Amino acid sequence: SEQNILFHFNPPESPWMGGLAEAAVKAAKRHFRHISTSSLTYEEMATVLTKVEAILNSRPLCPVGDTPESFFLTPAHFLVGRPLVSPLEHDLSSEPVTHLSRWQRVQQVSQLFWKRWSTNYLHTLMERQKWTQNRPPMKEGDIVILLKAQSKPLDWPLGRIEKLHVGADGIARSATVRVANGILRRP
Repeated sequence: SEQNILFHFNPPESPWMGGLAEAAVKAAKRHFRHISTSSLTYEEMATVLTKVEAILNSRPLCPVGDTPESFFLTPAHFLVGRPLVSPLEHDLSSEPVTHLSRWQRVQQVSQLFWKRWSTNYLHTLMERQKWTQNRPPMKEGDIVILLKAQSKPLDWPLGRIEKLHVGADGIARSATVRVANGILRRP
């Protein structure tokens, strides 16, 4: 109360009131069910669960700085006090299971989870005007997450909107976005 922090809790047994947090949990469960049928040993499953935990706790919550390269808070900051990092791994998601060692299979399962969950999570964050009331449009200076087909686990590429490109109907249809290594134009 000294720092004007106010916590809001959902009522018990009402996950539908949790919004995006519950949507992320639902998506994680759905994607985990797909990989949990794999023939993994107890230790391998524990390793996959640890990697899935890192993936879920690496998602960006809010930016701290004003540039795309700047720091953003993640659930990991509240758990371990710093962001989670992942060593570079060779992409094994399209390799046949029969050609993989046991460790590579664990990596493949976690990479497949990352690809499915991160794409699903980003689509959950996208607002659908058709089903919701009108909200304030994006504006210059807003931070955005870029959807990339080949992003690595725990990698959330961020950008800052520099300019909105408005269509004939007066609605912004694309934007010029500053990223860490340049400027992009995205829909």
